[in-house]
This record gives sequence, structure tokens and C-alpha cells, in this order.
Amino acid sequence: MKLFLSENPETESDISGGKEHNPLVKIDGLSAAVNGELLLKDVSFEIEKGDLVGLVGKNGVGKTTLIQAFIEGAHRRIYGGKIEIAGKRFPAKNIKESAKLVAYVPQRPNIPKQMLVADYVMLGRTAYQGYLAQSSALDLRITGEVTEQLNLTDFAAHTMGELSGGELQRVVIARALAQKTPFLILDEPTTSLDIYYQLTVLSLLKQLCLLQGVTVLCSLHDINLAAKYCDQLVILGQKSLLACGRPSSVITKENIQRAFSVDADLHFVNGELVVMPQLTGDGSYATDVALEEL
Repeated sequence: MKLFLSENPETESDISGGKEHNPLVKIDGLSAAVNGELLLKDVSFEIEKGDLVGLVGKNGVGKTTLIQAFIEGAHRRIYGGKIEIAGKRFPAKNIKESAKLVAYVPQRPNIPKQMLVADYVMLGRTAYQGYLAQSSALDLRITGEVTEQLNLTDFAAHTMGELSGGELQRVVIARALAQKTPFLILDEPTTSLDIYYQLTVLSLLKQLCLLQGVTVLCSLHDINLAAKYCDQLVILGQKSLLACGRPSSVITKENIQRAFSVDADLHFVNGELVVMPQLTGDGSYATDVALEEL
């Protein structure tokens, strides 16, 4: 990941060593404002092809605003700056062309409970279908492959309402993969999932990056999961870029304090970085404070 931000001298950047520079996504001077209120200020960075990138920061600092910049629609009028995906300007000339560049998995997708899993995954092929939305042999082959890759074949004839939370998340990701885009964005994909399914979903995303060359940006609240699975982290401060780079480089006590307003102890357990946050100033862990108040 390469950082272009020049206005903020305190912003940290880190370029992965030993890896050929091959950016798939370029974000240059991205800003957003509504009725004079600044939501995002002059954010610039690149995402390497095949990387899993985590977007982290406190609530309200602009994570969702940044993600929504990659969604086609009238709301994009609030944005300034430039986005390129695979060498093409985003948004593209029309919605269908934009849908061939980026697939989006929302935090709370609208789930039609009576729809079959196979039909839901097929929705990912909409950008490639004609006016009558008839599925071609290629559409069927792609959705079949994606369903098999995510171990969903046995659920194809089930309705969406029959699935567990973890199964639903895999189906929603399958629909996004069926779009066959070079770039995949997920808004808090582990929210409301238990630990097992959190690990399952992030392991799946990691495998897609490693084995299929998919490039992924996902917002996460758990800094330890982000450190464990992500190749790069983008840390947002107050509606601007605070740091970006390898987790081992940008997860520091100083950045944790600036980004989340908490102190932190950093440890390595079995070679993995672990962050132990605590409330700033008093040295008490947040869990201890909550228990004492009961």
C-alpha cells in the first residue's frame, strides 16, 4: 500500500517491502461533505492487487463514508477526489459497468427470506444479463463454482430464511463473488457473528485473496482480528487518514491512542500481535471498570 497524503505530516505510511508494486485500487484526495459538514478529508492511498485490507477506527470517523464512495448512486454527489479500479475511473459510465468493477457486501443486507440460495447468488450476475434477466450457461457455471467454493452446494435449494448467521454471510459473499469483479468491499462482515464464524469469514476472505487474487477492503471493529488476517491496515482518525501499512508497522501504542482514545499494551503470542486496550490514564481495563460498576 502506498500513501499519497501530503497535507498531514503526522500521517504514517508504509510500503510493503519485497513485493512488486501492483496497485489495483487508487484513491486520490477523497473527500466528502454534506451541507458544509466535512465527513471525510483528503484521503489518498493505494491497495495492492490480492491484498486483504482492513479499515479501522472509532465510530463516526468516516469508515462508512469511505466505503460508500465505492457504491454507485445519487449519494456520490457529496464526494470529491478520484478513484480508479483496475485502471478505470470509478464510478463508470453507467451502473452496470460500475458493478463489473466492485462488489459490495453491506453490514445489514436486505435478505429475502423466501428466496432460494441459488437464486440469491444468481443476483450477482445481474450486471451481465439482458433486459429479461435470463441466466446464461456462463451465469449458471459461475454461480455453481462460487457456491461450491464456499461450501454452499448443499444449501442451494434451501430458502434464505432457513440459514444461520454464518451461513447467510457466506451466501451474501457468494453473491458478491458471482459479480466477478476485481475488487470486493465488505462493511463490518463479522458484526453479529460469534467467534467461530468471525474466524471462518475472515479465513475465507484471506483464502480468496491468496488463491484467487481477489482484492478486498473490509471495515472491522476488532483490531486483533484485523492484525491477524489483514495484509494492510487503513487507520482513520478524525475523518482523515491517520496511518496505513502492514499491521506490525502501524499498530503502535501511539496510533491506538490517537485512533481510539485508549491506551494499549502490545504483545506477541505465538508470533501474532495482540493488542490489550485499556482506558486512558487510570490503567484499568475497560472490562474491569464495567464489572466494578455493577
